[in-house]
Parts: sequence; C-alpha cells; structure tokens
Amino acid sequence: MSFLAPLFLAGAAAIVLPILFHLIRKTTHEKTIFSSLMFLLPTPPKVTRRSRLDQILLLLLRCAVLCLLAVGFARPYLVRPSAAATPRGPGKKVIVLVDTSASMRRENLWPQARERATEVFQALGPADEAGLIGFDDSPKQILAIEEWRRAAIPERRALALARLETLSPSWRGTHLGSALLAAVDALEEVGLAGTPRPTLEVRREIVLITDLQQGSRLDGLQGFEWPKGLTVRVEALKVRRPSNAAIQLVEARDETAAADATRRIRVINSSDSKKEQFKLTWVGATNAPVETYVPPGQSRMLQFPPAISAHGQLALIGDDEDFDNHLYWAGTPQAQINVAYFGSEAENDTARPLFYLKRGFQQTARQSVQITNVTSAPLCFISDTADATQLTNPTIVLVMKSAAAATTISKLLNLPQLSCEEATDQKYSLLGDIDFTHPLFKPFADPRFSDFTKIHFWKHRRLDAQQIPNARVLARFDQGDPALIEVPIAPGEGTRPTGRAGRLLILTSGWHPADSQLALSSKFVPLLYSLLEYSSIQRPLHLQFEVGETLPAEIQNGELKIKNSEGVEIATDKATDAPGIYAAGALPFAVNLGGLESKTAPMAIDELQQLGVPIGASSRAQTISRAREQKFQAAEAENQQKLWRWLILGALAFLLAETFLAGRVTARASATSP
Repeated sequence: MSFLAPLFLAGAAAIVLPILFHLIRKTTHEKTIFSSLMFLLPTPPKVTRRSRLDQILLLLLRCAVLCLLAVGFARPYLVRPSAAATPRGPGKKVIVLVDTSASMRRENLWPQARERATEVFQALGPADEAGLIGFDDSPKQILAIEEWRRAAIPERRALALARLETLSPSWRGTHLGSALLAAVDALEEVGLAGTPRPTLEVRREIVLITDLQQGSRLDGLQGFEWPKGLTVRVEALKVRRPSNAAIQLVEARDETAAADATRRIRVINSSDSKKEQFKLTWVGATNAPVETYVPPGQSRMLQFPPAISAHGQLALIGDDEDFDNHLYWAGTPQAQINVAYFGSEAENDTARPLFYLKRGFQQTARQSVQITNVTSAPLCFISDTADATQLTNPTIVLVMKSAAAATTISKLLNLPQLSCEEATDQKYSLLGDIDFTHPLFKPFADPRFSDFTKIHFWKHRRLDAQQIPNARVLARFDQGDPALIEVPIAPGEGTRPTGRAGRLLILTSGWHPADSQLALSSKFVPLLYSLLEYSSIQRPLHLQFEVGETLPAEIQNGELKIKNSEGVEIATDKATDAPGIYAAGALPFAVNLGGLESKTAPMAIDELQQLGVPIGASSRAQTISRAREQKFQAAEAENQQKLWRWLILGALAFLLAETFLAGRVTARASATSP
C-alpha cells in the first residue's frame, strides 16, 4: 500500500492525547469534611507512576478514530504491477562515450564522470548490450560490444567497470565530433547479425559523459546523416567553481619576427569566471611577479621578456584551476646562413639587384642571412658579367641583366654559345604560366597567393630553352617566352667538380626597377625564402609544440634520445603526450597545452542540435519524467480505488461506538454516586 499524501500520516500522532487524558485522574465527587483541613485549599490529584489506565476499550476506540482519519486523509492506494514494467523483446545497445581530455582534470569532473558511467552500466538489463569509448583529440575503444556479448551475463558489468578503471584524463584536446562519429560506427559495425528478423528494431543509444566545454571541436557533424532510431543522451558534468584562466604563448612560426622582439603572452579568462586579477612569474626566478587584469570572457596580450634565456616555465597565479596555468618555453637559437652574390655592382646602388637582395633577407629572431662572396654557400646569385669558372654552389641563380648573360650560361653548362636577344615587341610583359607544382612556387599554390599578374616586367631576354639539355621552364611570360628556367647540373658537367651535383636557375629578367616591379611586390620576399628552402638550407628548428603534435624529422632522428625534465628517456611517440620541457640530445624543446582546451565555459546543447545530433533526455531528465509518470499513475490508481471513503466510514463507525460506550460509562458512574 502507498499513499498519495503521506504527510497526513503525521496526524496519527494525535493518539497521544487520549492516552494522556486517561492517565490524568479527575477530582472525586465524594467529599468528606474534616475540621482540621478546612483552612487548606483543595488541589486535584497528580499523575504519578501509580496512575493506571482504565476504560481500555474506550481508549482504543478513540485512538482508532484518529488513526483512521489520518490514513484516510493520506489517500492510500494499492500498488498493482504494471505490464509496462516487465521488459519484453530485445534489449537496447548502448555506447558509453567518456571524455578524457585535459579539461576533465578540473576539480571533481573525473570522479563525476566515473560515477555517471558506473550508473549507466549498473542500470543495464540482462538483454542490453554496451560498449565503452574514451576520447580526447581522438577516440579509443576501451570495450567493444562484441566483448560484452562474449562475456557471461553475470560478469558483464564487472568487465565494463574494470575497463572504466583503466581510463584517466590525458593532456590532449577535445574532438567531440570524431568521438560521436566513432560511437555511431561502433553501433553500425556490430549490426544485428545472427538475430531473428522481428528483433531488428533495437533501440540504440550513445551516452555522452563530458564537461561539454566550448573548446570542443565539432568537425564532421555538419551534414552527417544520423541513423534512424539512435539517440544521444548528454550527461553534462559541472564544476563547483567555474573560474578558469589560462596562459598561452603567441609565437609566429615564420621568419618575419624581428630579431629583438620580446615574447608575447596571452592571458585568457573564461566567460563564467569569478576572478579577474592575476599574476605572472617565471618559476625559479627572483623577479617580482607581473600583475594583470583580465575581465571574464576577455583576453590580454602582454610583452613579457624572459627571465631564463634558454628555456623556462612561466606560471599564472590567482586562478582556481591550474591545469592550464603553466607555459613552457624553449628558445630557438638564431641560425647563421650565408648566401653568395657575385657581381660588380655597389651595395648601395638602388638601380641594381644587390641592393634589393640584401634588404629582402631580414635579420629575424630565428635566422640571420649574410650576403657574402663565399663559393661554398648553398645558394648563390650571380650577375651576367660574373666569372663563373669556379662556382660550385649547390644552387646558382643567374640574373640576366642583358642578352650577353648567355655567355655565362654557356660557361656554366659547358655548352656552345647560346643565342639570346632582348625582347622589345611589347611595352611590358606579365607572368602568364607558372608551374605551381614545383617546390619553388608551391607556397604560392593557394588561390589567395597565386596571382602574379600585377607584376610588370619592363624588359626581359628572349632565350630558347630548347638549346639547353634537360631544361625545365618553371614560369613563362604572357607571350610565351621563358621567365624562369631550371637546369640540373650533374657531377662533372660544366664547371661542376666530380661528385658534386647542383642546379642552375635562370631569370631572364631582373628584379631591379629597370627590369621589373618584382622587388617592389609582395611576392619578392616569400620567393627569396622559398629559394632558401629549395636550396636545402635547413631552417631553424621550431622548438615550441602543442600536446599531441608530431615532432619534426630532425628531432625524431633515431640518434637523438628524448628525455623528460627528470632525465628519464621516453619514446619519440610519447614526447608530446604531456606539457613540459624535453631534450632531444642536447636540444631542449617545449610542449604546451592546446589553446582550445582552456575554453572551459559550458557549451549550449542547442549547438549540437543545430548540427543535427539527435539529442535525447539526460538521466536526470528521465528520472524526473519517470517520477512525474509514477505520480500520475498513483493519482489515477487512488482515484479509481478511493479507499479513503471506507476509512472515513470506519472512523464514523468507531466514533458512534465510542459515543455509545462513553454514555454507558457516564450513566453507570452517575448511578453509583450518592
């Protein structure tokens, strides 16, 4: 039996009153006057331990009336087993998707995640099937549904919980999109092979347990066609203290940063943060901390000079969550690169190519390019009047300032005299055909950077590339004349010593203002650095990485043993699994947390619904829904049974009996009194 309004049962406590009234004896009706007591005031008898209950039947009737009224007002009903409560047909298939990204290291999120996952597995019935997938920037299958099927029914939950114990938060980012698609694939791959045809309509569900932070990537969900009958139940985890701030390094990976530039630091504060005052300090340094003010939902850029020249750790003080409050830095040494130039012109002559070449190679924080006349430099530029008999550079760029430069080409390649003439049939020429598949022009292959038509060439030399064996035209002018020709030089050919190969690049027009606008265009500097890279000049290593990023081949070299900050040797593929300072041989490099993982403010579930994710009710919403349904069913059952009417009738019957018995007792007492 259950009650619709159980609080009314407290009214049954009123039975204490009749018991107290029966214990209290009233003043006797018989009076005997004693002369010695005539001056004393009369007092009623007190209840003592010797007081006894009398008229037990009358007392029971009165108590029964109060109990029946209390139970009647509580509206009792008889609980009947529901046919819907009995499971019928096949069980459901569930994939439990647990977030193991770095943001799950906050406060009590991971214990919550394990608790929610445990509740899901505990709630499964004998006919249900389940799998477990953990995800950060990539999904990892922990328990396949096939393993669940092969396990004995009493051992399935224990198996799932044991696999759950092996999970722990990593330091990687959150790719929610790929995780959901992996869960769908896990359900689709299992299929229903071997099951009867009528049971094909099986309910499938993905239980997503995550903090649902705004830094989660949702790639792949747009336009995805979700299978019918599949729902995603989101179990969003919450922290008690939502405040979170992070520190990130803003560093350009190209060679354009100035040589004396200070490191730029970005401090970001979560939109739901409760704090806005922070401090920055280098760990182990004696310098005073730098204070900064960052309102919630905003960021601040700071120019912060380092306290440690080679490498160090910068800490953010004043934040509740410290998983993203450390920035590791490993400085990149400046590389010294020599580029040779052979010609008879002066350095400050603004009408000659050398002036623009020296200014095209800027001194940056990562490399210093020196224009010299060293014949061993990996890249060499020569003018048309240079003596090319001793040049052994791997890459030679010949700038034709006149048709007479064909003689220099003949000497370099040990060919007969080449025919060449000035092109005078047009006012100016444009680059009309460029081979963007060549490594030299590949950086410009993107449509945003491939437009060379704004560069006017006032003069150029008409050189027939067919006169040169193995010549390859990389760029042509709009009228078809070659603009850039590449010629491989085998060992022993021309001026090349035996055993040393190289290449010759022939520019039929110069970049100086008399010949073209190339030196004044935005393409000139990137083209020079592309030449550096194409000349096999090793760029300075980038030593700042994010967690999960692939290390360059120079660091992955098997001869270099990678060690962590404690000096323990680790595998190359594990070097970026966690933030810190590492060393590849004697070369230190830094690994930091991804910037998106610091965006810990919760994402609205509507964003997933807008991408087409079939969101179902969460477990708490289902609990509330079931409670409402049970309450409705209870009210319906009580309304049909109406047991309270019989209880009220019973109370009236007992009340009539009590009245009759009380009258008899009173009449008997009056008859016996004098």
